[in-house]
Amino acid sequence: APVMKLDTEGNVVTAFGAGMFIFPHKIYPDRDGNIWVVDRCAANSCVGSKLDPVMEFDAKGNFIRGWGGTYMMSEAERSHFDWPVQEHGIAVDNKDNVWIFTQCRT
Repeated sequence: APVMKLDTEGNVVTAFGAGMFIFPHKIYPDRDGNIWVVDRCAANSCVGSKLDPVMEFDAKGNFIRGWGGTYMMSEAERSHFDWPVQEHGIAVDNKDNVWIFTQCRT
């Protein structure tokens, strides 16, 4: 499984997400104990992928939801919004806003 929680001695406490990711890149635990993972989908980019690059799990590793990526957008939305295609980080603030950090597109 690509997501593992280890104890201080390196023993696996829990593991989850097998088969759900292609290129998991960042992980962030939020204030409620949920785990957020950013996946780059493949080939270092999510362009053209139907995978959800942002996924949320509960503390036990149960999938809560996934979202993001250009496949969710209409043509009109794609014309003025550039979804991050090379996600490099994720954070959740104290108001539960999810922040995605990306490499600039050229």
